[in-house]
Amino acid sequence: MTNPLPASGETGGWIAAALAGLGGAVFALRKLRIAWKSDSVTIAQTDAQRAHVELLHTELERMATQNAALADEVNELQRQVLELNGQVRQLSAERRALSDECQLLLAQISMLRSALQSVTPSTQQALPLAPRGDQL
Repeated sequence: MTNPLPASGETGGWIAAALAGLGGAVFALRKLRIAWKSDSVTIAQTDAQRAHVELLHTELERMATQNAALADEVNELQRQVLELNGQVRQLSAERRALSDECQLLLAQISMLRSALQSVTPSTQQALPLAPRGDQL
């Protein structure tokens, strides 16, 4: 009859092989667990980065809208500046015309004074040479 149990030397080999296999399985499970945690961390980081990118995209859209509104306002201000510059040119031309007219009037006053100097002193006192402040 043959012995169903292996020899003691073989039993030790089988136990060593089983223990080595079991140790390898435990090592593989630990490695898998570490990889799983690492993948979970990587997934969490990727999700956080994706949320950050989406937030930046939303902010860029908001800023683009605000930029368009500000550009419209700047264009309106530039239009108003051009209009005001036109008014300044017009007022400057009017001021020059008034200055020229004042010069002409002063020349006429000077001519009248010269003409009045030839008049007798009694007549000169009766005629005012320049208008008073309330006659302007």
